Amino acid sequence: MKSLLQGTAIVATLLLCGLTLSFPTTFAANDRSIYVSLIQLIADPTAFDQKQILVEGYAILEFEGKLLFLNELDARHGIMRSSVWLDVSDAVYAKRAQFHKRYVRVEGTFNAGRRGHGGLSSGEISNITRFEVKG
Repeated sequence: MKSLLQGTAIVATLLLCGLTLSFPTTFAANDRSIYVSLIQLIADPTAFDQKQILVEGYAILEFEGKLLFLNELDARHGIMRSSVWLDVSDAVYAKRAQFHKRYVRVEGTFNAGRRGHGGLSSGEISNITRFEVKG
């Protein structure tokens, strides 16, 4: 029974990923950024390389660990491939208490070749112009 439940969970996750990847990207409010899911960035990082993107995820802002994860569980278990590195400004990092361990919206330039501290993430968001708690 447990095996059947695990199999069902895997199939449901794959279907969700497939549905998410099949939706076209849309432009963000400022018409310069592409509104993209973190799943899309992780699955096909080169498609968004050097593009201005708007993405949402679970933020971790620690010393040598500034990351945007797919969800809280991936962050808690350190599943690094489910994250992108955040090249946050000193101003954002100074206010990290309001963003750390929260779901946030981030707008900036995606770089598929840069993978953050230790090279473990699935890319990096730099030149961040928007960093806000998702309301």
